[in-house]
Amino acid sequence: MTTLTAVGATSRPPAAGASSEDTHLYALATPAAQLLPTAHEILAVHQPDPRGMCAGCLQHFGLLTPYPCSGVRWAAAVESRVPSRETVAFLGWPT
Repeated sequence: MTTLTAVGATSRPPAAGASSEDTHLYALATPAAQLLPTAHEILAVHQPDPRGMCAGCLQHFGLLTPYPCSGVRWAAAVESRVPSRETVAFLGWPT
């Protein structure tokens, strides 16, 4: 069984009859945690230039896109939905 160390959830869905907390943890953490490395890469590349445009969109796609671009908004949404290790420990979820 593979463990997602960022949140302590397993890659398999909880067994039938599992607690609602286990089911909620799996549903909350698994999809977003798998996307987290991509979100970090996008946020690192897509930065505003001095004119307020997204430098990452211009460099990679040749697009003049106002910052924050849709990639930054998506990556920020992914980051905001993955609980930190501190949150997981505070809530007593398995790590």
